[in-house]
Amino acid sequence: MSWVEEFFIRKSHLFLKILNALWGKSEEEAKHVARVLKVHGVNEGSKILEVGCGNGRIAINLAKLGYEVVGLDISPELVKDACRKAKSMKVKAKFLVGDARKIDRIFEPKEFDAVIFYWTTLIGYYDEETDKQILLACRRVVKDHGKLFILKHASREIALVKYETMPGKKHYTDYGDFVVIEEHNFDILRSKVQTKWEFYVKEGKNLIFQDEISFTLRVYSLHELISLAEKTGWKYVKAYGDLRELREYSMPFRESLNVVFEAT
Repeated sequence: MSWVEEFFIRKSHLFLKILNALWGKSEEEAKHVARVLKVHGVNEGSKILEVGCGNGRIAINLAKLGYEVVGLDISPELVKDACRKAKSMKVKAKFLVGDARKIDRIFEPKEFDAVIFYWTTLIGYYDEETDKQILLACRRVVKDHGKLFILKHASREIALVKYETMPGKKHYTDYGDFVVIEEHNFDILRSKVQTKWEFYVKEGKNLIFQDEISFTLRVYSLHELISLAEKTGWKYVKAYGDLRELREYSMPFRESLNVVFEAT
């Protein structure tokens, strides 16, 4: 079993806890996404595919803002939760269980105005050839001159600063009723971040271990990501360092990647 199946299918209940904890700021995040969409001509009413949509925190809020949104995720549990949330909020958004490597078999050619990957989603989960396969499949389901947005994505430079200088250092994140302790190591030769998340529930002043999940992510520099996209029918348009201010990407060791491409 690959780590993707382990993480998003067998142990999806663990990731769902994190996603639910992030919903508090989801409306604000979606507004930042909508802003960059509009700057690049993707306005309300446009049909958008969010790949790796999780439980819908971006997709549902974009639908609230007037977009026609379809969310795709490999996790049945996350998609079920996204559908439940959309229904309870009376939001019209569609969610499907599916493998991103087969996007062009799930959707019609040139069906969408734009595709979104948000929060280090899919690109880097497998290998470079699979990343190209996914981006090529996305190109097939997007209209000519449609847009691809890879947003809030981890970069090689961030990994170098956070993990190579402090290998094995553990990070503690408090999500309210549970805690996640993260341990990261960076394979500098292969540009891969190896991560383990340990989940604990709070019991008084104690932390009670629940479970753990591990994953490996291939991280790209901006020029590598551009090269990858250009080999699959996408033209580089713009890179931002901060979606809140739409500031041009200029501090690679401090900022996530937010990159816009156009279908050629």
